[in-house]
Amino acid sequence: MALAIGLFLLALGLTVSSQHTKDIVSRQDPATYSRENFVRRVFHGTAVAGNVLYIDGGEEVVVINGVKTQRPLNQTLSIDLSKSWTNSTPPTVRAIDKGSCPSLNEIILWSDPANDTIYAYGGQLSYSVPWVGGSTVPQEAFWAFKVDGKGGGSWRQLDMSDSPTWVSLTRTTGGLGASSSSAGYNLGGYAGSRTSQKTGIDGFIPIPGLQTYNYTSGAWSNNSALGYSKFGTAQVGGMVHVPSWGPAGLLVIVGGQTSPLTSWSDGGTMVSMSNITVFEPQNQTWYHQTATGDIPTQRDRFCLVGAQGGDNSTYEIFLYGGHVSGGIFGGGNQTDPAVQANAELDQVYVLSLPAFVWIKANYTSKDPRVLQSCHVVGAGGRQLLSVGGIKANFVSLEVSYQDTDPYPFGLKVFDMTAMRWTDGFNVSAEPYAPPDAVARYYSQHGKYPSKWTDSGLGDLISPPNSTSSSTPSQSPAGAAQATPRKSHTGAIVGSVVGGVGALVLIALALGAHFRSTKRRQMSEIDAMRQATRVHELDQATRPAELGSGRFPTELMGKEVEKKAVVIT
Repeated sequence: MALAIGLFLLALGLTVSSQHTKDIVSRQDPATYSRENFVRRVFHGTAVAGNVLYIDGGEEVVVINGVKTQRPLNQTLSIDLSKSWTNSTPPTVRAIDKGSCPSLNEIILWSDPANDTIYAYGGQLSYSVPWVGGSTVPQEAFWAFKVDGKGGGSWRQLDMSDSPTWVSLTRTTGGLGASSSSAGYNLGGYAGSRTSQKTGIDGFIPIPGLQTYNYTSGAWSNNSALGYSKFGTAQVGGMVHVPSWGPAGLLVIVGGQTSPLTSWSDGGTMVSMSNITVFEPQNQTWYHQTATGDIPTQRDRFCLVGAQGGDNSTYEIFLYGGHVSGGIFGGGNQTDPAVQANAELDQVYVLSLPAFVWIKANYTSKDPRVLQSCHVVGAGGRQLLSVGGIKANFVSLEVSYQDTDPYPFGLKVFDMTAMRWTDGFNVSAEPYAPPDAVARYYSQHGKYPSKWTDSGLGDLISPPNSTSSSTPSQSPAGAAQATPRKSHTGAIVGSVVGGVGALVLIALALGAHFRSTKRRQMSEIDAMRQATRVHELDQATRPAELGSGRFPTELMGKEVEKKAVVIT
């Protein structure tokens, strides 16, 4: 596959870096990090620590000796956020040596502010690295970047050998990631030979479950996500931690895809953007709420950020860009309906809580973007910084690589209060306040939905005797939704089984679980606990390898749950 992609890129005038796999941590020339030489950045991970943006992993296209060259990013980059910049006077990009820390596509970076540390989780091998078999992929390891407060820092590998949960995990990509002040989270994703040496799978298989890393204790947990969807799977959607409600905040999950356990077909089952899932991490409880308002079209591979309302009574989640399944990953031509639909996805939407109402920013679409990351930046928390990404309305990923980003280093800034794109980053921007459109909605309709889809969520978020007059809308006809399970009293126990092939057995066991009596249920749980060996999928159940015409590229990489059972 890598050879076919490389030949295609050469035919388009792009050069793929030919470094050998052993040179996966070789350094780039810092001189290539100039506005004039930068073309595109994609599949990267980003985090903000203090007044610094850090960029790691993924691929970039830069001009070297007059040639557009695609290569893996083998350094960690940093950008100073203590100074303002404009699009015509961009910031300086600093390159930091990674030592032996590997570079992967689609990693997620969790920021731990209390310990001045960023953790790297998940990912898959860069398509710019020559494939020489499964051993090409680095073995599982958990890496931490200690920031120095000056725009630099250093990577070190953390010893996780005493954590049975970590040892059982298989590196995945394409999951949904979020970070709070005390923990990092990953929901779902998929695994294959490009993510881990453990799999032996040519294609990709969905991985269910929710994994959590506690920054203070260093403990891992790996729990069922059956309260999210029928099989507990999730791919290429968005998740953000909301600190406003609940004993440990809430995880709010939006869009993307879900799938059965045995196969993943990109774009096969999209999740309705009106179906919002909420997870309360301390009590391991799942909720669902139907959103109202100007609901976005179904999409994936967008980015999300959150901002606390000025009086702390609301919380706004901002969604930027994304991709309508098909088009860029599915081939076609410029007249393909999916390609045309993607051309409209230079869009910013706001999901305001606790009303669970969508509001669209009013501007003309000019820069449809997918596979970007974004963060809230600046002391006032008013600005959304979008990093990297490519145009979503080209017929292929490879063609998108040739298009030079109109923004310096792929950095563009959105004013979340004024609901407009700006000419750069303003370190002295006023503090965030909810946009006028949000304030108008609450003054006209009240603070809460007129009907809670899940009454337990209403009890968690709204004070006693609260009322409102807004009318919820229905999901679009034919839209797929994550299954609205009400997991208010069930204790969730994550039992980890080594080996991705055991997932097929899990699916069968879970089906029997829901039909059995409690006595049979416990018998089945005991039986599954014996499945502690790696089971290879036979040829009939292995997912077919994706052809070179489909680039399996997801936004955020994470790890995997091998088995999770719900005890009622």
